[in-house]
Amino acid sequence: MKTLTFYEFERHTSEQTQYIALEHALFAYYNEGFGVDRYFLEDGPFVNKAAMSWLESHGIAALPLVIADGEVLCEGRYPTIEELATYYGAPLPKVEIYSCCEENFCTFKNKK
Repeated sequence: MKTLTFYEFERHTSEQTQYIALEHALFAYYNEGFGVDRYFLEDGPFVNKAAMSWLESHGIAALPLVIADGEVLCEGRYPTIEELATYYGAPLPKVEIYSCCEENFCTFKNKK
């Protein structure tokens, strides 16, 4: 299964409307069984040594870092919906509306 791993500074709040389309797309892919892992620096240092090394050399202003199959897909920005579709090799699934800030859904791993 293809998995995107996001290393981010903090969870988004409901006021950060620029992330709404991305959040809905990630939930849609996740619910279809595609891999989405998210780690937030606000929870402590990243356990992935390569991600921590990248962070130490680039600084927190360069987050988010998005890794796809061990390779950097994006750094300093989030992928577009089109980039998600290309990476997963599937069009955007039916999007359901979620509040990303309810019940820690930003972490995805807790949702299932």
